[in-house]
Amino acid sequence: MSEEKKKDVVSSQSSRDLDAELDALERKISELKVQYEQYFLDVITQAPDKLFDEVVKLVKSLQTAPFKNSVTRFRLKTLTTRFQTYKTYWEKVKKQREEGTYRRDVFKAKLRT
Repeated sequence: MSEEKKKDVVSSQSSRDLDAELDALERKISELKVQYEQYFLDVITQAPDKLFDEVVKLVKSLQTAPFKNSVTRFRLKTLTTRFQTYKTYWEKVKKQREEGTYRRDVFKAKLRT
């Protein structure tokens, strides 16, 4: 096998690995979103901190990975932006719940009285 073909095989394997990692990241973000919504609805009692930490580690490791394909780089940036948006929203809701001003909690309290 020539040197050029070896490089193509290695780069295609690494791009497939990166695509698989991006798929895993997307699934974890979706699962995290579902778990946070369940947490805010009091279906589960604790925030999904373990999964959140896994997603943060995965994002950090992927951001340092060498991307040769602009499509995968764009996909990573899109997923990272989506995660940051969700993170900001979750922090806002957590703060509102601590203050007692979260609209769903206020609505439930009004129904009870």
